[in-house]
Amino acid sequence: MASPRTWLRAWLPAVAYMALIWALSSISQPPSTGGVPFKDKGAHAIEYGGLAVLSARGMAATFVPGAGLRLAVYNITFGSFWGLTDEIHQAYVPGRSSEVADVGADVVGAVLGTAAYLLWRRRRRDTDTAEPPA
Repeated sequence: MASPRTWLRAWLPAVAYMALIWALSSISQPPSTGGVPFKDKGAHAIEYGGLAVLSARGMAATFVPGAGLRLAVYNITFGSFWGLTDEIHQAYVPGRSSEVADVGADVVGAVLGTAAYLLWRRRRRDTDTAEPPA
């Protein structure tokens, strides 16, 4: 089992990022997404892709060893749940709305961020195990 210090180092970035998502969702007039592709849905996918990378890092370091299917399922479920929670929260913020399509964009971001993390881990593992040139 990972030590409390390991848990803190592994999860602090993800928790801080989740707090940022929550804070931005609490703003009645959110920042403009004018320069982001696909506007609102693209912003959601990018936002939750970032969360997926950070939460996958936390999971891999604390309770889901390796970089396989189990990590992917847990991480995508985690990101999707946080996206759903965020949309429910937004339904109660004056001037904001809650949309099923936003949750869909969050799920897409969680899938893409998880895939990026797993590919990075695989590439890193392959690089670490490669024999040095003679």
